[in-house]
Amino acid sequence: MDLRPQWFERFDAFVTILVFLDLICAVYITPAHAQGFRILLFSLAGVGLIVMVVARRLRALRFVADVIPKFSFADNRDVWRLVDQEYAYIGVSGDSFFQLFCNARGKGLLPSGRIRFLMLHPDRECVRESKRHELGREPSDDEVKMAAERIVNCARQYIALGVEVHFYEAYARYWAHFVDDSEAYIGYLLQGQSGLEGPVLRLRRGHRHNPLLKHFHQEFERLWGSATDAATYLRS
Repeated sequence: MDLRPQWFERFDAFVTILVFLDLICAVYITPAHAQGFRILLFSLAGVGLIVMVVARRLRALRFVADVIPKFSFADNRDVWRLVDQEYAYIGVSGDSFFQLFCNARGKGLLPSGRIRFLMLHPDRECVRESKRHELGREPSDDEVKMAAERIVNCARQYIALGVEVHFYEAYARYWAHFVDDSEAYIGYLLQGQSGLEGPVLRLRRGHRHNPLLKHFHQEFERLWGSATDAATYLRS
């Protein structure tokens, strides 16, 4: 249960304090100065209210560095330019930017360190769930089969490039880029739309560890730890 005071309770307390101070002005301050003091008092109260509103906005900006309405293919390359040591990705298959990834790797835009991809397990119900969410309707067996084959093909190609690939089974309705331990791009998969049509949150660590960024990092590690190694699975 949320016991924090609601906005109307805070406003009521704010008005009560103003009335009390105004009463003090009327009783203890001479009539010649009471009006000017009231003007000063209410001006300070107005400034304080504005500061409160602005401070709330600034606190939100500490957690969310940017909101991107649409995320184009070129934006993936711009994210990879920021990677210094480690990069991780979670999504359905990563097929939409495979060629872009190869070009970026060839141009040295990606680190020589660890690169990890979490893809949906091709032989699990999560593929059907993902396709159902993307299409906004029940997919046919052929559509699910094609999606599973695309995941397998992408996994093989990324593994050949030296990427660590795991298959996870709990479909997450978002994709994400993780840049080192300092930044993340969280793209929300909206029902009936492709992955490039939803809004994207850009989270930055800042001076202290951003709790939202920490949450998504921990969720990635949780899924990674329980996922199936794709290279081993595909050899079996």
